[in-house]
Order: sequence, then C-alpha cells, then structure tokens
Amino acid sequence: MRRATLALTLCLLLAAAAPAQKKTVPLSIQGDTYLVVKAVPFKVVAPAGATDYTWSVPVGVESTDSDNVLTVTKAPVGQFVIKIKMTTIDFDAKKVTKDTGEVTITLGGVQPPTPGPTPGPGPTPSDVPIAGDGFRVLIVEDAANRAKLPASQEVILFDKSVRDYLATKCVKGDDNKTPERRICDKGIDYSKQKVWADALERANSKAKGTYPWIAISNGKEGFEGPLPKTVDETLALLKKYGG
Repeated sequence: MRRATLALTLCLLLAAAAPAQKKTVPLSIQGDTYLVVKAVPFKVVAPAGATDYTWSVPVGVESTDSDNVLTVTKAPVGQFVIKIKMTTIDFDAKKVTKDTGEVTITLGGVQPPTPGPTPGPGPTPSDVPIAGDGFRVLIVEDAANRAKLPASQEVILFDKSVRDYLATKCVKGDDNKTPERRICDKGIDYSKQKVWADALERANSKAKGTYPWIAISNGKEGFEGPLPKTVDETLALLKKYGG
C-alpha cells in the first residue's frame, strides 16, 4: 500500500515539478571486513532521509532491506555489484530528486581468526602460501581481463613503491641477486621453478577465478586472498609480514 501511495504521489508531483536532479549516492559498508568482506551477513548503508529506496542485487545474492539499510544474507564468493535508487520528495517545493549509486563487494578470501589454545611449533612449508624461509610474494592476475580492473587496483601491478619494497624486503633467489617475488599471469609456466609452480597452483586453486590474487609468506606465517584495491592498502598488507 505504501509503494502504491508513493507511486501515485510521484505521478502528481512529476507533472508540476522541475526536472529531477541526479547525483551519486555515497554508500558505506558495515560488516566483518578486512580489505574485503569476510563473511555474510553484512550490511550496505545508504544515506538516510529519502522517501523511497529501491535496492538491486545480482542473481545469486539474497538480501533483506529496511529503507536505507540492505542486509546481505547469502552471496557467492567473489566480486559483485549492489545498486541503489533513492527518491526524495520535497512536498513544499514540489520537487522530486532521484539519486543512484553502487558499490562493488569482494566477498571471501580472508579467514577469520579461530580462538584456541596457544599455538605449538611454527608452520611447516606446506602451511604457508609459498614454501621456504624468508619473505616471498606472488601476485597473480588474469592478464586477458586486466582492463576490467578498477584503475586504483590495476596500477598496483606496476607501482614503483610496491616493486621497490619487494626488491628490498624479499629474500634473494639462487643467484643471490633476484628478489623472490613474482607478478604474473595465472597461466604462466613455472614448471622449472618448483617453489613458484607450487605457489601458483595453490593460488589458482584458492582464487577460484577471483583475480588479481596475492600470496605472501615470511616462512612462518602468511596471507592469501584478493589483491587489495589500492597501493596504500597493498603496502600495508606487505609490511604486516615483511616488516
């Protein structure tokens, strides 16, 4: 009944109102997050105060909404986009404002800590994303689809500050010169480099099509998940394990 009444009101106002104004609606994410959303449920919040909110989620995503708050209860791991259309009616000014916005969600890739007893001996090489002692980093991309990445994320693959950090902090390879870091396509052949062949196989298996993917190991602990969205976030993540 509320939406029917709103629709009738809109029809009457639009006939006399000035052309609808449009602007981008800022959305914020509230949930269990660490660079990406770790798990459902989580909330997407639009600015309060509009007359009507219409949320749009892709196929496979289940959600409930209460005006300006959308709660996602089920969604596939990976990236998807949530959109909002907001209508605000100023009855005194006889003006209707329509705003739209969207937010890209990356779900999964970070495992929450599990409470338990004090850990025993450090992990074996099979427990970390990349085998071996010392700081090593692997970034895997889908080169054929690189152009689809947000500009702030694509630039990470070539950023000088990221490459300089890796060159300085990563252990050296067998030649005692080359830093042990790789930024490569998902289909590259590392069959002659067992450490990297194993790391790439594991990364592709864990990523399940979500690229770019980053794997980090310092020989004792590590991280594997979707590449952060910005250079600053990437450097912060690298420094957590590389010092």
